[in-house]
Amino acid sequence: MKKLLLLLLLPFIHLKAQNVNCSFKEPQILINFGSGYVPDLNTEDPSDYQRVPRYCPTDGHYAYTAYTSDCFRGDWQTLTEDHTPGDVDGNMMLVNASPSSGAFLRTTIIGLKSNTMYELSLWMMNVCRPTDKCPFPLLPNITIMLQTAAGKTVAYLGTGELARLQSPEWKQYSTIFTAPASESALTLTMIDNSPGGCGNDFALDDIAFRECIITKPPPVPVASRTPPAKTNVKTPVKTPPAKTTAATPPPAKQQLPAPPPVIKQQPPPKTPPVVAKQQPAPVTKQQPPPQTPPVVKQSPPKTGPPVVKQQPPPKPPVVAKQTAPPKPVPKQSPPEPAKKDPQLSQVAKPQSAPPPDTPVVAKPRAPVLPPPPPALVTRSNQLIKQLDIEPGELHIDLYDNGTIDGDTVTIYHNNVLLVSHARLSQKPISFTIPIDAAHPHHELVMVADNLGSIPPNTSLMIINAGAKRYEVFISSTEQKNAKVIIDLKE
Repeated sequence: MKKLLLLLLLPFIHLKAQNVNCSFKEPQILINFGSGYVPDLNTEDPSDYQRVPRYCPTDGHYAYTAYTSDCFRGDWQTLTEDHTPGDVDGNMMLVNASPSSGAFLRTTIIGLKSNTMYELSLWMMNVCRPTDKCPFPLLPNITIMLQTAAGKTVAYLGTGELARLQSPEWKQYSTIFTAPASESALTLTMIDNSPGGCGNDFALDDIAFRECIITKPPPVPVASRTPPAKTNVKTPVKTPPAKTTAATPPPAKQQLPAPPPVIKQQPPPKTPPVVAKQQPAPVTKQQPPPQTPPVVKQSPPKTGPPVVKQQPPPKPPVVAKQTAPPKPVPKQSPPEPAKKDPQLSQVAKPQSAPPPDTPVVAKPRAPVLPPPPPALVTRSNQLIKQLDIEPGELHIDLYDNGTIDGDTVTIYHNNVLLVSHARLSQKPISFTIPIDAAHPHHELVMVADNLGSIPPNTSLMIINAGAKRYEVFISSTEQKNAKVIIDLKE
């Protein structure tokens, strides 16, 4: 067994060392789990896992979802998006570990070039938060294998334990392998080696296969730059030979070199005058700065003019407006003779009827909602979704999202009770509301009556508006309601 294990690991160690000289092309194969509803990528059903359509899968289940929201009373991280950059409502694979370890993903990879070096990479994250409720977690430990149809391992990668973190953080894992010849399809298998329990839940996204191009030029310029540095070290070595010529003669020649160095040491002091010339230079540079103060003196007079401009304006308008009121007094005298014909004044009044038509249209656009009931006051109301929809009728169905676990809800429409203590199941809770100029604004608030056997209280709302269909995933607790706002599209 030890020899077999060593044979499996040797290709991996050798290929990983080659990763230093690789430059990668764009991904030839990318598995990012799409967006919305996508077919299951498992080519065969995993024995210990089952797919569910919800963002908080329970033990032994997985889902393709774009987000999570307050799963298991805050034990999981809340993820607002997947890892893939730039996609809208993109999915990731969210796995809640099975009680027994086993494979959760097994899919077929087609299209790799024979005898070509590739990088296999993926992004993962432990979605469990560190909590006092789980002091000794069972952390995920994932093994990734790429095998031929005969079961020969082509690539092997182990992630080690995925640690729990205070905030969501994706981490990449990768390895290098060579695609075998005469193999049109390979099987990618991912196994969680740890049993299920607290701490063993994770997310997976962006499985990529990139072709590796080996580059060798970089080491050549590094070797060519080192020799010139050595030539500078050899230059001081040439000076000693000159001293050997002086050492061959008798001691009489040793007395002669003593006086010349004294003469050569005198010229160096001539350099100080050069330093003295540099000192006057900064003195001249300090003279221009004092010229700047006059520029500062010009700035204060600018503040004076605005004060003068503020004084003249109030004088003319006050005097002119006070003299005007006596003029309307004579104008009131002419309307008195008009009172002699009362019939004419009565006829003029019905002609002013059109103006009241305009406020009637404005009233429905700003609806006034009745006071909220206690269930909406004592709990927070989190906005889950806001939609702008064309006029027509809204057909709304509400289902239990995932496992039927006895969740019941109460629904308020614009602060008015619509549905009371209804049990969520596979059979929808259905109702219809109009949306038009007379009914432009709708607030639907879902209040959890209980949390069922698997908290939190989760539901799926499907809104059909004409030819359009909207899906809203809802999660509510005993402290937090879920609100959906629908407005008339202008």
